[in-house]
Amino acid sequence: MSLAITLTAHAEKKEKAEPKGEAKGKAQAPGQLKPKGVPYAGTLSAKTAESVTIKKKVAEKTFTVTSATKITKAGKPATLADATVGEEAAVYAVENEAKSLRLGAKPEKTDGEKKEKKEKKSE
Repeated sequence: MSLAITLTAHAEKKEKAEPKGEAKGKAQAPGQLKPKGVPYAGTLSAKTAESVTIKKKVAEKTFTVTSATKITKAGKPATLADATVGEEAAVYAVENEAKSLRLGAKPEKTDGEKKEKKEKKSE
């Protein structure tokens, strides 16, 4: 008899949990998942007023840059005008729309930032 009670309690708990893929407070249509972003890094091979093309060893991909795209260079805010063809670049994009764009080499973390990250991991 206690087995049935345990299974019933487990089923009730499962029903109360939020469905997978649903963000807090936002309902999505059934069967639709929020698109995930992907990182892409390489060399900036071309740029226009609205896009950048990043080339890897064997592939090249173009990403749309919008006013909402966060652009940085040397760890500081930048604009698309600061981009130079041939420099290292990395983008985080959702469906080919750049959410963030890093120009130039990835800035190294300071000792303080490294220590902070290490402390967060240990918590």
